[in-house]
Amino acid sequence: IEFADAVDTAVAELADENERRSWQHTFARGQRHCWREFARIYLGEGIPEAVERLQIIVRELTQLAQADIHTEVFPGENGFVGHPAYPRLIFTIANCYTVMGNGLNVLGDYRDAVAAYGAALKYLRQLPPTDQQATTLSNLSRTLVEMGKKRAIRVCNEGLQLRLNAGELLPIASSYNTLGQIMNELHQPREALRASATAFAIAGEVGDSRATGLSLMHIAEGLRRLVREDQSLTETDVDEIYRTAEQAIGQAQEIFMASNARHEAIRAIEINIETGCLYRDWLARTVATAVPDIWQQRLGRAKYFLESGVKGAQQLGLIRFELDGLVNLAWTFYLAGDADSLAQTLATADTLFPPDVRLRPEEQPPTTHNKPFFFFQQLSKLYSLRGRLAFDSYFAEADAASRTAQHNLDRAAEAYVLSLGY
Repeated sequence: IEFADAVDTAVAELADENERRSWQHTFARGQRHCWREFARIYLGEGIPEAVERLQIIVRELTQLAQADIHTEVFPGENGFVGHPAYPRLIFTIANCYTVMGNGLNVLGDYRDAVAAYGAALKYLRQLPPTDQQATTLSNLSRTLVEMGKKRAIRVCNEGLQLRLNAGELLPIASSYNTLGQIMNELHQPREALRASATAFAIAGEVGDSRATGLSLMHIAEGLRRLVREDQSLTETDVDEIYRTAEQAIGQAQEIFMASNARHEAIRAIEINIETGCLYRDWLARTVATAVPDIWQQRLGRAKYFLESGVKGAQQLGLIRFELDGLVNLAWTFYLAGDADSLAQTLATADTLFPPDVRLRPEEQPPTTHNKPFFFFQQLSKLYSLRGRLAFDSYFAEADAASRTAQHNLDRAAEAYVLSLGY
């Protein structure tokens, strides 16, 4: 980012007018600025502004791509149809759309991200296949699974096949990491573990720490979800699986703190939230009275990592991750029986939802086409928790037919209906 800004300053000071105009050409400037915004999104710095700048860059570059070499588009700048650099311009436009999709995905604007990736692929398919096409397909598949779309598997496999055909190991590991993430999201932990373990093996072969760290994070999540999904596991199996997951996520933490990837603030947030979820789920399987010290330790770690994730998201203004951390933290306090902290966390989460995403009595449901999916996803989880709380109050009543008990039962029913609605 600093280098790109320094280049702009140096270019403006060039004495040779022709050289200066060449560096300031809309195409040359657009290429530089696309990578600058990529770096901003990578670091989690000013992502909404980065997306807006990319939209301007794409708009200008598209105008150059639509006119021929004899037509002036901007003062002193003609179009590129018929120019030898036309394929490079098409590639740059595609790259800008891919980077824009990355930013929109982080913000939780999944529908707009899918549109951006689709535009990128439209341009890339005008060119011979490159890894950029596989990268865009991989990123598109990650966004699709966030929307609950199972076709994410097909899209990811399409990108994986392109990379297998090319034979470059590190990109292949990246696609397997994405496939592991998708399978975790779709509650298929065994398939997630298979894909993530493949990514881990390849990353180890090429010695890439970032790919190794990502695969370890997905392995830890797959193991955590395996305990939830497989009811046939014994308590000994469960404990061993959680310990293995703890080792995997611990190694991922170490890698992202020690390597060049430590600058990825968004990745740090994701790892903190996943680590907190691991200890939260492990806490739920730990008998507080039998092993009070271990129970307190797991509770403390769950709170620490989830609160760290929330704090990191707040610092970057990323509501999607902040809500994810808060909702998981609320479930942690519920499992711990900490009613005060639970109420406070629920109240904090409630303030992050805009009024127009809520279901209200006697009103039309909110429109979804212009609102981030994660609001509805997290509201569903919160109302599922509220339903559990109301049910607990119902069962706590000695007389199930009493007015208080029936009121709590009504509250539980309404909360679950709202959860399903969201």
